[in-house]
Order: sequence, then C-alpha cells, then structure tokens
Amino acid sequence: MCEIDDLCKKHRIRYYFSEGTALGLYRDNDLIKWDDDIDIAMEEEQYNKFVKKCLPELINKGYYLLNHQY
Repeated sequence: MCEIDDLCKKHRIRYYFSEGTALGLYRDNDLIKWDDDIDIAMEEEQYNKFVKKCLPELINKGYYLLNHQY
C-alpha cells in the first residue's frame, strides 16, 4: 500500500479505500485483522491514469493488478 500511495502522490492520482478496508477503518479505526488484502477504488479517469503511469512500475516490482477485466 505504501508503494501505491507513493506512486499516486507522485502522479497526483486520487483514490479511496473501499470494501472491507473502508469498513475496518470506519468501524474499528484500523484494518480488519483477518482481512488479508487492501481494497482501493478510484474514478475512471484516475484509474486510467494509474494504469498508464503507475502499473508498469508496480509490475516491474513484482506486483499485479486484479480487477474486473483480468
């Protein structure tokens, strides 16, 4: 998450926490202990910018993107 946050800041891409991550932060003011992923979302324009500018850097570091298209 820190790498994604750093890249989003670098490229001025807005995102927000969603799903279980948002629930834990809202309800418990922390991540849910048994939730083993981090859910983020962004508007389509921001997402397209993320895929173009950030994804290549993340893939080179061994990460992958899981979304409804793949």
